[in-house]
Amino acid sequence: MNVLTRGALERAGLLAACERRMRGEPLTQGELARFAAADLLVLGAAADCVRAADAGSDVLLSTRPRASRVIGPDEPRRGTELCRHVALLRLAGSAGIAVDVAAVGLPVALVLLGFGATELAGALGRGSRSEAEPAESPGGSGGTAPHRLPIADAPEAERRKELAGRVTRAKRVPVFADGTETQTPVNPQLLEGSP
Repeated sequence: MNVLTRGALERAGLLAACERRMRGEPLTQGELARFAAADLLVLGAAADCVRAADAGSDVLLSTRPRASRVIGPDEPRRGTELCRHVALLRLAGSAGIAVDVAAVGLPVALVLLGFGATELAGALGRGSRSEAEPAESPGGSGGTAPHRLPIADAPEAERRKELAGRVTRAKRVPVFADGTETQTPVNPQLLEGSP
């Protein structure tokens, strides 16, 4: 936990609860309610610290969700409400949270990594709607249309490289999963344009 996050959590009166949750201890309903009422950035920072303690920096990239909780097409929340929901799932103890990229769009899915999600699942670059459909920003009032990567129709190796680069730039380590249980780590230093 960095100094800025520690200070924000301390000012909000949530530092002790966050530290306990980072050690794997459950939060009380009262503590969860206090987190739910907290500023969005404080809530997100707490959830990200807990995610780091729970799962490290790895982000699983898969075609089928493996996590216990999936933010998919039936999820009614959007925008900041969706960010809060994912953060509270993480703080409540969800072991894994997958985001269906086709359901929320890649930009929103990447934002949700900062609120406690640990997996990006689904088409991974092949949006379910046409490129001509407008996509709303994550802070908008309506639904968010799925995005397609500029290389959505490119060969799989190029899509994987693009996704790995985006996850790496989000300060996470991409781990691809194929149809079996095999996982292949991608070394971020081997990616072009990585920091």
